[in-house]
Amino acid sequence: MKYIVFTLCILLVSQICYGTEGNDCYTPIYVLIENPWDDYTRTDQTCGRGNFADNTCLGYYDGGEDIFFEIEIAMLGTYAFKLDPHGASWTGMALGADCPPSGSQPDDCIAISTSSDYDPHSFIVTLEPGTYYLMIDTWPAPDCLSEFTLDIYEGFHDDWGTCHWPISIDLPSQAPYWDSAGTTCGYWDDYDNSCLENWDGGDDLIYALWVERPGNVNIRLQPKGTGYTALALDDSCPPDNNCLASSTSISAEPHGIEMDLEEGVYYLIVDTWPLPECIPEYDLSVAFAVQRICGDVNDDFEVNVSDAVYLVNYIFVGGDPPVISRSGDVNCDTYTNISDAVLIINFIFIGGYTPCDMDGDNIPDC
Repeated sequence: MKYIVFTLCILLVSQICYGTEGNDCYTPIYVLIENPWDDYTRTDQTCGRGNFADNTCLGYYDGGEDIFFEIEIAMLGTYAFKLDPHGASWTGMALGADCPPSGSQPDDCIAISTSSDYDPHSFIVTLEPGTYYLMIDTWPAPDCLSEFTLDIYEGFHDDWGTCHWPISIDLPSQAPYWDSAGTTCGYWDDYDNSCLENWDGGDDLIYALWVERPGNVNIRLQPKGTGYTALALDDSCPPDNNCLASSTSISAEPHGIEMDLEEGVYYLIVDTWPLPECIPEYDLSVAFAVQRICGDVNDDFEVNVSDAVYLVNYIFVGGDPPVISRSGDVNCDTYTNISDAVLIINFIFIGGYTPCDMDGDNIPDC
């Protein structure tokens, strides 16, 4: 039977047979984007593909015939997706983490773009490495796109310092981070509905803190003579009405945020009252102290016999010191010596004292 269907597909060369590449979520068109500068373009159609999905975050724009792409992103970056409908109106595209893009509202998608006119339209989105699914569809008037062009390319530089393209800080690898002679002047008041309330009415700038392991972050803003400045830190972008932390100052004195963070991505906004409208010049510092695991002297995130061997090499043959300061002082005597290696061995093999908990109350003593 499959050979008959294949023969019919060859004969009907003007049609695209159901089940061929792109018609559904079982056979999406595979696209590998190795980096933000690796442009991709494809001219195709949705006519003849069928209406595989019509209950998605595209809303009314998913009633026509559709096409699906499986997009593998290999590198963190900001990507622009542009749909040129070649003169057709009422077109839409949606990007999701699953196929078809789930939900029933635009906010359920990772990104969405729709247009009732004939012009190309697009969205810009920052994507982590992973697999994403793109759906292109129509209102359904027209019922399908006889021709369209999809372009994927590097996001616009005009979005530098926004949620689309935040200034990235990798922690702890880039700590201590220092942005000297920073400014919000020349940017826009993109975000003015956050936990900062009246303090977010000026031009703003967004930083993304990529925290690779738990630790304590200390963020300091030196406004260099400008008053009424503000900072806010949140796990969403833009920061919402319930930020993780914020700091404001009427005076031109330095101020900031200090708190413990788990692994994840956090967003920092720098803003003003808005009088002044922007900060002409500021210094931003970000310090990060990795959480210490007592006894994990080689910093592999667990306490095992390799830590005792590491200590022995350090003490007797001049090996490297403990990676995290004081992680080798497991018996709380303020020294790192052979007794600490012995305590680790006893803890591992005979159930001795837990490193840094010498009285057994599950509360660190050093």
